[in-house]
Amino acid sequence: MPRVATSLLEIEQIQRVSALLNNVAPFSGQTIVVTTADGKARAGKLLSHNCGSRRRRRGKETCHYGTINLTTPTGEAEINYLDVVWIALK
Repeated sequence: MPRVATSLLEIEQIQRVSALLNNVAPFSGQTIVVTTADGKARAGKLLSHNCGSRRRRRGKETCHYGTINLTTPTGEAEINYLDVVWIALK
C-alpha cells in the first residue's frame, strides 16, 4: 500500500499532484519528467497513476494516497504523490 497522507497539507499535496498530472499527461504512454523533493528528476513513459481515498476499519478514518508508475530506461519506478515537486512533458 502506498504511503498515505497524515495531515491536511498532505491531502492538498495529493490534490495538487493529481491536477498536475491531469493537465500535463492525462493519458498513459506519454513521456513525462517527475521531479521529487530529493532533487531527482525521473523521466519515463507514464504507465499509470492512482490516487484516491478509502475508509479504514470501522469507518472512523479515511486515508488518502497516490502513486505514479513510470517505465524508465532502467526499469519501472513508483513515485508517491507526497514526494512530487513538479511534473512536465518531456
